[in-house]
Amino acid sequence: MSEAPLSTDTNQNKKKVDVFDGHTLEVKERTKKMLMYLILFAIVMMFGGFTSAFIVMAPQAFWVHPEPVSGLLISNVIIVLSSLFLIGAGYAAKQGKKKATTVLLTLTLLSGIGFTISQWNGWQQLNEKGLFISHNEIGDISGEYGTDYMVTYNSLPLIFENGQFYKGTDKDRLEPVTKVMQKQKDNSTSLLFLFIAVHALHLVLGLIYLIVNIIRSSNGTFSNNNVISLRTQGIYWHFMGILWLYLYAFLFIFY
Repeated sequence: MSEAPLSTDTNQNKKKVDVFDGHTLEVKERTKKMLMYLILFAIVMMFGGFTSAFIVMAPQAFWVHPEPVSGLLISNVIIVLSSLFLIGAGYAAKQGKKKATTVLLTLTLLSGIGFTISQWNGWQQLNEKGLFISHNEIGDISGEYGTDYMVTYNSLPLIFENGQFYKGTDKDRLEPVTKVMQKQKDNSTSLLFLFIAVHALHLVLGLIYLIVNIIRSSNGTFSNNNVISLRTQGIYWHFMGILWLYLYAFLFIFY
């Protein structure tokens, strides 16, 4: 008695599972946007915690405030340009312009890489002034006081006069705090690098998403009725740009 033949390729009988099967593009887009908003909410909560820690710790110690360096200034311009390129890619995709969409997405990717490089250059420039990611002593900072950095105590800038530092409340310059201040750990710069590093990590995820969308654009996936991935990409990318501008303003202008 012969046996029944076994299936030679069980995978052929398997269908790709699509959780959106049977749903409209509107439902698919709304769901993906909601998932993206949840991700962004988690990021907001994370950086909100970092910001709160910064605000609470600053008045309780000698706190270093580095002046912005050119590398970080340039990154502000690049991140804005990248968002403009991405907006242009969205418009081109809606009009069915495959080549223009791919070119603009590629420009967005290159801008994102340029942003990352400018951030790295900013780190190097801060390092050259003795501002490191590790908890070095404030006395190790080699930059010029008042030009490259400031130090506050109880939220008041220290007064530097005749080679000595005084608290902002010491109007008569009676008690120099130079030796005490210089031996304190530079916790503020370490927190600054934490802000930049975590933001850069999230930006890398956006760059990976960009590469995926460039491939999709090259394959003709996008059309005037199907730009869901570009819209969710835009939400994430523009948010990361706004987040960086906020961090820059908080770390170097308002605090």
